Amino acid sequence: MNLKKIFYFLISFLFLLFLYSQDKTTITDIIENPDQYDGRFVEFVGTVDHIQNKISRGGNPYTLLTITDEIYSINVFSFGTLKFTRGSLVRVRGVFSKVKQVGKYTFYNEIDDTKGSVIREKVK
Repeated sequence: MNLKKIFYFLISFLFLLFLYSQDKTTITDIIENPDQYDGRFVEFVGTVDHIQNKISRGGNPYTLLTITDEIYSINVFSFGTLKFTRGSLVRVRGVFSKVKQVGKYTFYNEIDDTKGSVIREKVK
């Protein structure tokens, strides 16, 4: 009986590991295949091209970033104030939205890192 439980645990673990590894991608993959990634948690590495720290009407700080790879760029929304500069290499984890409606505003090809993160990547 214990062997059967171990077998099912290992199969489940390998399946989750496979799913997790599928989420690591590139900006190019996301932009060229937006339907495949829409609503999914993704992770990628890119370079900060533009950063704006802002404060909402409610007084909450947030940051808008544009992250690039060799070909495309993608927008990232993050609550709080991020301290990156143009050219910083970062790892982004968040949920991709092909189209996102917030009130009267429409956003295209955006990553929301509310359940993820944007962290500085070590240069190798």
